Formats: sequence, C-alpha cells, structure tokens
Amino acid sequence: MPNRLARTLDRFAVRDALAVLTVCTSLTDRVRRLAPSKRVFQIEDAPNVSEFGEHGNARRDLQQRWGLPGGALVVYTGNLEPYQGVDLLVRAAPLVCVERRDATFLVVGGSDRQVGRLRDLARQVGAGDCVRLLGERPESEMAAFLSAADVLVSPRSLGTNTPLKLYAYLMSGRPVVATDRPVHTQVVSSQEAMLAAPSAEGLAQAILVVLRDPEHGAVIARNAARLVATRYSAAAFAEKARAFAGSIETLVAERG
Repeated sequence: MPNRLARTLDRFAVRDALAVLTVCTSLTDRVRRLAPSKRVFQIEDAPNVSEFGEHGNARRDLQQRWGLPGGALVVYTGNLEPYQGVDLLVRAAPLVCVERRDATFLVVGGSDRQVGRLRDLARQVGAGDCVRLLGERPESEMAAFLSAADVLVSPRSLGTNTPLKLYAYLMSGRPVVATDRPVHTQVVSSQEAMLAAPSAEGLAQAILVVLRDPEHGAVIARNAARLVATRYSAAAFAEKARAFAGSIETLVAERG
C-alpha cells in the first residue's frame, strides 16, 4: 500500500507541475514515463566535500588517531541502511584478506544498533580482525577518511538514485570501486571507477584488482576527478541552477 500511494502522489505531483527538477537520470526517466510532455530539468548534486588532503599525510594521521595497521585501507562512508549494501562489503572483507592480510576495511557511519549488527556479521564471516566500524563521525572529518583510503567503495545493492557521496568519492583522487548498477553507472563508466558485480565475491575481486595494480587505480582516479570537475562540480551545479531559473521564468511568462 505505501508504494502504491507513493506512485499515486508522484503522478499527481508531476501532472500538476509547471516543470520537474530531478537530480539523476533514473528520476528523469521516471518523470518522462509518467508525463512524456512535461519539461524536465536535471541538476545533479555537487560534491559535499571539496578539499582533500595529501594521501600519505592523511593516511598517517588516520593511522595514528584510530590505531590502524599500516597496510591497505579500504573505506566506506555513509549510512548503514540495508540498501547501501555494506553487508556485502563486510562479506567481501575476508575474501580480500586471504590475499591481502595487511588490508583493513574501515566503515564510517551508522547507528550503534547498525554498527553492532555489522560487527556481529564480521565475526561470523571471519572478518572480525580486518573490519573496523567507527559509527557516526562529524561531516568535517569525511575529507580525511576519503583522502586516506587506498580504495573507496560504494557497494549499493538497491535503489536507483545516485548516492551523494559518490561525487565526493570521485573528486577525492582515490580509486573507487562501485557496484555495476544503474545507481552508479548513470554517472560513471569503467573509465572512472572499478565496476563490480553486486555481490561479496564481485566486490572482493574488484578491490583486489585495484590493490594489485595501483597504477591502474591512479588512472581511474584521475579520470574520475576530471569527470567531476567538468560535469558535477559546484561551478557546474551553479551554472545548471542559473539555466533552470531562467527557463522557469520563461515558462511562467508564457503561462502568464
């Protein structure tokens, strides 16, 4: 019933709107299916982090603060709701650590209850020693976590709307592993991220590819930063917003 009600409200809202503003391609496509003649404007979110530290310094600072070992650091930041797929990442950890015993999986975010559940899962799958869960941390610390990572992971398993953190991941200059689902591929290709099957095995394989070949990781990281700078930066957001405002003024005048 809630889904049916949401779809009904969507149809009414789109039908009565002068125009529709969306933040990703999946939403744009949905609006066009609901109302093919409706004007749709797409403005993707800008990264919520804009300044990143030097990788080596950030890594040492994080290691000292949180008592992390000195090996490869695989990082996830964000909430721990089921659609994020962080359980897949935890299940991937022991598969990676068979080859890379030095690897640490750092999960930043989530309530105490969610952290406890994932900590139990890590123990069950034999990853208790290589998965660290920090819980919720201030937004001001996110740049440090991203800068310190050897691999950033977005393991999203459900949904179609692009996660806001993806833009910051891509802008960070660190290689990104993302599940090969429209939630990510409407923004990136294999040129800007290592795309993984949405499973523990798929994530583990993609992470290992990046760890085995840091030069390739650096290439996709540079491509990702270039993509954000040209299409999804704060400046690009502002330009699209100005164009949207001008178009709305025109539509209002035409109706007037």
